[in-house]
Amino acid sequence: MIDVKRWRRALVNDVLPRRLKLAVISSGILLYPRYKRFALEFARGNSDIDYNRVKALLDKKDYSGAWSELYYPTVGERVETISELEYHCVLEYSLNHILYCDKINSQKDYKSLGLDFPSIPTVAFIRKGRLYARDGKTKAPEGKDALEFLSIEPDREYLAKPAGLDSGSGRAVTIMPGRDFPSRLNDLARQSNLLIVQEVFQGHDFFRSLNPSSLNTIRFMTLKDGNRTRLLSAVLRVGRPGRITDNVSSGGGICMGVDDRGRLKDIALDHTFQPHRQFPDSGQSFAGLQIPHYQAMVDTCLEAHAGLRNLGVLSWDVALSQENAPVIVELNCAWQGVGIHQAVNPGSLLPLASYRVGWWERMRRVWDRYPTNSDLREPPSA
Repeated sequence: MIDVKRWRRALVNDVLPRRLKLAVISSGILLYPRYKRFALEFARGNSDIDYNRVKALLDKKDYSGAWSELYYPTVGERVETISELEYHCVLEYSLNHILYCDKINSQKDYKSLGLDFPSIPTVAFIRKGRLYARDGKTKAPEGKDALEFLSIEPDREYLAKPAGLDSGSGRAVTIMPGRDFPSRLNDLARQSNLLIVQEVFQGHDFFRSLNPSSLNTIRFMTLKDGNRTRLLSAVLRVGRPGRITDNVSSGGGICMGVDDRGRLKDIALDHTFQPHRQFPDSGQSFAGLQIPHYQAMVDTCLEAHAGLRNLGVLSWDVALSQENAPVIVELNCAWQGVGIHQAVNPGSLLPLASYRVGWWERMRRVWDRYPTNSDLREPPSA
């Protein structure tokens, strides 16, 4: 049987020239039909949504209206919204320079990029079934010698997750003891062409109490306009028992809105947008539950975003350590999920609508000089 996803990854990552690949992505040519199809399939599968109305709005290219219909059963009213189609195909690459996105997505070890914010360090990379050092370039020896070369402890647990174009949505995330990596490289290569290896992070007791099997995080979305950086939306994501990720999009958890004081709102949603007023597995009510050290987590994101260039809208997955310190698990500058934000925090992303740039400008950026590590950072103020 032909593995279509693997052949598609090979085409995009290995055959298409890098600049052409980025041009196709930022043009929205491939994403437009994908997100229109997603909207129709979602409407067809939800009896509370008027499928014919959604289809008529899409046919008229009223994408905002179509997505308002998708959110209506959850939000309880038809509020103005930004469609995922417009966001992913236009706004994301209007606000974020495509080359800077590619630079960060392809190298998830933020310290090696010179980004000075608290994050989980990368131990190694796995590219096409071969282990590389954390610089992503130095090949490790084959067999058990690789563990010593990479300082991977055989009895310690490590996490492997996709980077580059395969990253996001919590799919293909694997936890295993260090000793298993040399023998599992081919299996991992079938999941993604590029993965990063990190130590398993033990989070704060509050987050672990919500579901101990997953690393539960808060997804913050921040906007930078000139010298001003502000928070747009915050969503707590909690995994389900037995799952290791908290991603709603992979069917692995629930999410709930967080108010500006760090307290949980009344309703949570799962990956089908079904509402919950308590954690579905424990039965614990979450309305008004206070997130510890919430403002410190917000400040960490705002300060980190202020130090970055050519990246206007970012999503930060932030955990809290056992020592009460915020830790950035992942920085997302492309393919950021916006549906959940707008469903649990209606209207929170509307400020993004005014930042749209034209197709020609997005294409022009593809041919700019590829950024170096120092280009990612704002120059020090005079």
